[in-house]
Amino acid sequence: MFVKFTTSYVRTYTGFCASYQVYVLYGNFCGLSDKCAQGMTCIGGICTCSDQSYYDQTRKTCQNRVPYGSVCNNQDICARSLSCSGLYCSCSSARYYDQLSMTCINRLNYGYPCSSNDWCVAGLSCEGGSCGCSSSQYYDAMSASCYSRFPHGYLCSLPEQCAQGFICVGYVCRCSSSQYYDSANFRCRSGILYGQNCSDQVSCVQDLSCYSGVCDCPQNKFYDTSSRTCQYKRTYGMICYSLDQCAQDLVCDGNVCRCSKDYYYDYIFQTCKKSVDYGDSCNSTDQCSPGLVCWLDICQCSQSSYYNTSSRSCYTQLSHTDSCETSEQCLSPLLCVPDISSISRCLCPSETYFYYYNCINESLLATMAIDELTKSNSLHLTWTLHFSLPNVSFIVTCREVSQNFQRQFRNSEISEIYIDGLLPGTQYNVIITILLPSDNYYQSRSVDESLILTTRLKHHDIFWQLREIT
Repeated sequence: MFVKFTTSYVRTYTGFCASYQVYVLYGNFCGLSDKCAQGMTCIGGICTCSDQSYYDQTRKTCQNRVPYGSVCNNQDICARSLSCSGLYCSCSSARYYDQLSMTCINRLNYGYPCSSNDWCVAGLSCEGGSCGCSSSQYYDAMSASCYSRFPHGYLCSLPEQCAQGFICVGYVCRCSSSQYYDSANFRCRSGILYGQNCSDQVSCVQDLSCYSGVCDCPQNKFYDTSSRTCQYKRTYGMICYSLDQCAQDLVCDGNVCRCSKDYYYDYIFQTCKKSVDYGDSCNSTDQCSPGLVCWLDICQCSQSSYYNTSSRSCYTQLSHTDSCETSEQCLSPLLCVPDISSISRCLCPSETYFYYYNCINESLLATMAIDELTKSNSLHLTWTLHFSLPNVSFIVTCREVSQNFQRQFRNSEISEIYIDGLLPGTQYNVIITILLPSDNYYQSRSVDESLILTTRLKHHDIFWQLREIT
């Protein structure tokens, strides 16, 4: 290896001394004054070949690297960016060879523009000017791979997952709504539409079958004109727009699937049952016929209504003075009794009085009397009423308890009375009578309040007068 000496001298056959150049060989150290062997350069203090050449161990010289497609037996022979694969210089699997730049370029992913299949990554092909899957495959973005499309009847989540001619409907690859599946030839064909005549089951479009010579949905489904498919019939309580959308035994009432009139829905057996009639046992109001409520486990009218046996319906109970036939028709506690004209009306029972929409006991109408001042020969009484009654009048009767003595006073406006000319130390029965006026419905009536009062002895009056003077 030549490192230090760059020039040497030798004697020639002519007898003169001649100089010759000493070169540094491949792979040896070199300095500023050293010269590498032919075809080599000093790079980083080492004699080596340029990027466009490689060192040939046999020839001990630098040889030009071979281009793309040339025969090779090791990696060094191939041009930069190429690799020796299968005895030929080529690009790696993740790259392709560009003829213009004569270099390897990274292959393109899904969706990038391309002009040949070589430009696309493995598994993709140049379809319509961009890298994509073949017509029999679909691209899965999660795995960045192509997969075979699904045939008829397979589950799907995207339209492109289904094979050509099929669409993804309800997460299943199937024919369009205007077609039916030909299982013999594995393809979709134009089918007979809903409501049209048919002769066999397979000729109707999807979901439909040939019933009595007409393409129709199965019994548990209805035909949805918007999606042109058969949909399961709606159950009790679901929204509907026509009778055929509701399940068996149900009707579309007010855009809701319900049981027909006089039937109720049994949630346990999921079917409609005959409604429970008036007076029969029940568990809930839903079971009772329309207008009835389940009260105390019996179907009956609400508290403010009565049941008419002829019409089998509940009616609002009648108010005071309304004409009636039975007391059941009247609001409690009214009774159906004849009025003064012998017309049956809802009136208060006997011994009660109608006052502000209520029947009150007549005993509550009695006066509240107060003995203001009792003397030996006179009585002074005042009274008030429990209720403010219109058009009433009073009769005050004073009887001596032990004798047949009686006085009577009549006045419609008085609320007090002064009775004189009485005997000292004598008991008197004072009766205050309230006269209730008659009207178009009730006879006139009266209510008495009885008091026993005793006049003072005469000397008590003298004592009372003395006490007042003092």
